[in-house]
Amino acid sequence: MEMDTRTLSFKLSFGVAVILILSMGSLSLLAWNSMQKEAANTMGDVSKAMEESTQHRLSDIANSMGLETSSLLNRSFDVATSLAHIMSHASTGGEGISLSRNSVRQITHNMISAQPIVSAIYTQFDKNTFDGRDDEFLGNKDLASDTGSMGIYWVRDGNNISQQVINSADQYDATLDSNGQRKAEWYLCSKDSKKACLMEPYLYEISPGNSAFMTSMISPVVVNNQFL
Repeated sequence: MEMDTRTLSFKLSFGVAVILILSMGSLSLLAWNSMQKEAANTMGDVSKAMEESTQHRLSDIANSMGLETSSLLNRSFDVATSLAHIMSHASTGGEGISLSRNSVRQITHNMISAQPIVSAIYTQFDKNTFDGRDDEFLGNKDLASDTGSMGIYWVRDGNNISQQVINSADQYDATLDSNGQRKAEWYLCSKDSKKACLMEPYLYEISPGNSAFMTSMISPVVVNNQFL
C-alpha cells in the first residue's frame, strides 16, 4: 500500500500554515491589547498631569486675585480711616482745629480725586453733631443734607466726579432689602457698633436712573465715645 506523499506534504504544510496564522493572530491580539492598555495608562497619566497642572494654575490665580483684592480693600479702608480721623478731630468736641464745611467739602473732593480705586466718598453726621449749625445750612445742598445736617457725598463716573444731594432719611432707613439687609446698613452698621464695617456688595441707586453694585467700607467718627 503506497501513501500519496504529495497529499501528506500538503496537509502538513497546511497545518503548519494554520498554526502560524493562529500564532500570529494571537500575538497580534496580545500586542494590540498591550498597546491599548499602554495607551490607556498613558492617557490616564497625561489626564492626571493636566488635572494637577490645572488645579495648581487655578490655585495660583485664586491666590493672586485674593492678594490683589486684599490690597485693594486695605487701600480703600485707609481712605475711610483717614477721613474719619480728620473728621473726629475737626468736629465739635474734637481735639483738633475745627474745620468749616467748605473745607471738608474740598478735602473729600481731593481724597476721591487722588484715589482712582474709590468710586464714592461721603461724610454724613447725625443732627447738629458736626458744628451745631444745621439750621444755618438748611437748603445748602453743597454742604448739608435736606435737614441741614453735615453731609457731603462725591461720586465718580468714569473721569467725572460729581456731588450728590443727600436725603437724610436715607441714612436711617432700616427697612430690609431683598437680601434681608437694612437699606441704610452702610450708615447704621457703624452707628450701632461704633466700629469700622465692610458691607456685602449691594445694588444702590446713586442718582435717579443710575444704579450700581457697591461695597461700602465705613469708618465711624467717634468723639468721647459718641457716634457723630
